[in-house]
Amino acid sequence: MQENGVNRVLVGLGGGYYSANVVRALLEGASYEQAFEQVPYHGSLHPDSYGLIVKIHELVVMFSPSNAWLWLDVATKRLVNSTTNLPYTAGTFLGLVKAGIWLDEKWPGFTNFQDNLLMALARAICNPDKPLFGCDFEKSDCGRELSGAMSTYFFPSDLVKKQSRAREVHGAMRYIVDHGNDEKFGSIDRFVISRMAHGLLARMSPMEAIRAISTSPNV
Repeated sequence: MQENGVNRVLVGLGGGYYSANVVRALLEGASYEQAFEQVPYHGSLHPDSYGLIVKIHELVVMFSPSNAWLWLDVATKRLVNSTTNLPYTAGTFLGLVKAGIWLDEKWPGFTNFQDNLLMALARAICNPDKPLFGCDFEKSDCGRELSGAMSTYFFPSDLVKKQSRAREVHGAMRYIVDHGNDEKFGSIDRFVISRMAHGLLARMSPMEAIRAISTSPNV
């Protein structure tokens, strides 16, 4: 493990027992799959525990930004496990987006993590085998945090990244249109989709947005 990578992790460390175990596993040379075994993604966990999941994702991305896309694959696959709990699902959406923001702001250039993040979330949302949660996610603390984080991630300050992000949002939404099913969307899925749609409409002029909405057969 490179020394600067260790320093990044130590600066960000603060997520408690589970975060320490995941980071320790990585420092000892474990694969992302092996390190993930320390993540409490199933079983009983208090709904407000999403924060510890957020911290785990942030720290793993800080650990090795160039390889973080491998963690993205491992983490999003667990979203469609039938035993996955609500805190893991909510914390994963928020944590991965916040990790993407960290890369935008602190890491030079682009990474595969950023290139693949929104599409990975779209695939998880459209997977028919994922658990459906009926919570009022929009009014939850995590929902409010995720709303702000997605707005920040959709509109990075760097112009080149902003243009790239627009294509990524459009690609994710196109995937959802082609593969999604309203009956298979839970509260969190609907919330994330609405934020993505807002990210697209926010880039349009008022008349472009009106035309885009008015072409829907349900309007």
